[in-house]
Amino acid sequence: MRLRNLDIRRFGDDTLEQYRELIGHLASEREVADLLYKRFRNFRGHGVLAVQKEMTVGLCGWRQDEGLGFLGPIVVLPEKRKWGVGRLMLAHAVDALRAEGVRSVESAFPLGNTACGRLFAGFGFREVGNEEGEDGVEWVRVERILKKT
Repeated sequence: MRLRNLDIRRFGDDTLEQYRELIGHLASEREVADLLYKRFRNFRGHGVLAVQKEMTVGLCGWRQDEGLGFLGPIVVLPEKRKWGVGRLMLAHAVDALRAEGVRSVESAFPLGNTACGRLFAGFGFREVGNEEGEDGVEWVRVERILKKT
């Protein structure tokens, strides 16, 4: 099922600093927002916003360096989850990275977050290991190899 009147809008080469408050609002749980701020504190890159009736309900950011892309954060308003918003944003992100000639995409999500695990697995990402962040949180690293179209 999908949300009606959902628009995906791109942004790029700006700092996500202007979206810090938005990320916290979308995450709604303070611990999740704090975790995202720590993980992506100096993020500069590109992204998409999911907007429904001029209200932002999701955000997906990424950065890229020649042939490598890194996705994150991906955040959806709690009451809009399980409606395909994250899947739609991830599809736009992967398509944009492929169009830019990116050959490999990586991301990470907190260990135990089964929703993120299912989302990435559904897009062909495979787990490549775990890492402990400087915040003491264990992250699951995932990767997908993109083929040129």
